[in-house]
Amino acid sequence: YHIGNNTIYWTFTDSAGNASQCPQNIIVTDHFAPYFDCQDLSDLSFDLTTIDCSLDASEIQLSTPFAVDNCETLIAGQVSTPQAYFIGENTIHWTFSDSAGNTTQCPQTIIVADKAEPVVNCNYISPLNYSIVTSDCGINSQLLNIQTPYAIDNCESIIEGIADIPDYFEIGDHSIDWHFTDIYGNESLCSQSITIADYYAPVVQPEAENILYISLPLNANDIASNEIELPSLFASDNCEKIIPGNVSLPDKFSIGDNYIVWSFGDTYGNISHFQQNVFAIKNFELQICPNPFHDKLFIYGLEQDEEITLFNSISQKIYQTKSIGNPTTIDMTQFTDKLYFILIRNQYYKILKK
Repeated sequence: YHIGNNTIYWTFTDSAGNASQCPQNIIVTDHFAPYFDCQDLSDLSFDLTTIDCSLDASEIQLSTPFAVDNCETLIAGQVSTPQAYFIGENTIHWTFSDSAGNTTQCPQTIIVADKAEPVVNCNYISPLNYSIVTSDCGINSQLLNIQTPYAIDNCESIIEGIADIPDYFEIGDHSIDWHFTDIYGNESLCSQSITIADYYAPVVQPEAENILYISLPLNANDIASNEIELPSLFASDNCEKIIPGNVSLPDKFSIGDNYIVWSFGDTYGNISHFQQNVFAIKNFELQICPNPFHDKLFIYGLEQDEEITLFNSISQKIYQTKSIGNPTTIDMTQFTDKLYFILIRNQYYKILKK
């Protein structure tokens, strides 16, 4: 008997050979569902690399599975797919139906993995420049006001950048890396340059003498600069600590005021200047006699119109005059003290004698 209606005929015959016949239907119903081993439907994995948060169904090509049937041999599976597959696991169901209405259903997992990196335009992360004008050799990172950048993600919308920012930036060029990572581990990277520029000029040490006195050779009015040794000057710097000065000397130093300029430059091009007065004192043979004196005091070695001031033992000025050449004479009979101080001065020097 086959599946469906099967007709048989019953015949009734008497002894005289008369016969009657009646049909009878034998109905065989198919209750055998198509056979398919659901474990044969392996998981399918697809990578999502676009800015979308789901994968359109048209982008996934499914292979049709077939079930074995008792009568129809092979039955193709039918499936109803969604319009899109979202990130993660998506389940679809294959249905195998024979003509008798027997069905078998098997699930299949579609895995969509997010492989789309957060989108960020690194050009919008501007370089950061800061100028040091204080005695510090760097700056605390909190004072730089570093702005956090953001990226656009296909699913999370906005991703905040994360960077390992040091607490302190020294003078020079630096770079920090901003990482933009979504919940699936996809990462984008942008570097930001940070330049700390030194604009702090060296500071001349406070003990630097504004006036430096030098003595000229005997009876000379000038001296060659290579014949004297000037003490070195130094400046303090925010980074290099101590910077020696450089100076350009004239060919010679003349009697009186001479001005030289020291320069102090650090490695970043910051320069300080310091003007120093080199005062050249004329050297001559000065004689005051007799000492001790009697009635008159004679002074030898003076030029015309040099100031002569006489002080007593308690520093009171008791007499003043101008030199008249060699010798210049002072009448001491008008004074009663035994001890005096003589100050001789002109525009270039002063000498105190007892």
